[in-house]
Amino acid sequence: MQEMFDFLGIKISLLITGGISGIIGARAEDKKGFFNYLFRAFGGAMTTTYITPMLVDSFHLSENSSYGVGFLIGLTSMNLVQVLLKICSDVEFIKTMIPTKR
Repeated sequence: MQEMFDFLGIKISLLITGGISGIIGARAEDKKGFFNYLFRAFGGAMTTTYITPMLVDSFHLSENSSYGVGFLIGLTSMNLVQVLLKICSDVEFIKTMIPTKR
């Protein structure tokens, strides 16, 4: 099983951190329901697993700080997704981001 996680680039410790912080984020927003908790746990786990190593590397943070960074990412992951979806739905904003030749 560990070989599969290694192949996918998943650190189990970050996966667990993201899942727990996703559930805490759902609880803090007072969102109830099994599927909401499950979705938040999965979303938190996935965003933490894949975004944390990128941020830790980009900002030259220590390996120990990756758990704190991962927790914050998992906690706010669904809010970040909502912001990104809103930005992506704004066609005029997207047009301003695309370079054009003049």
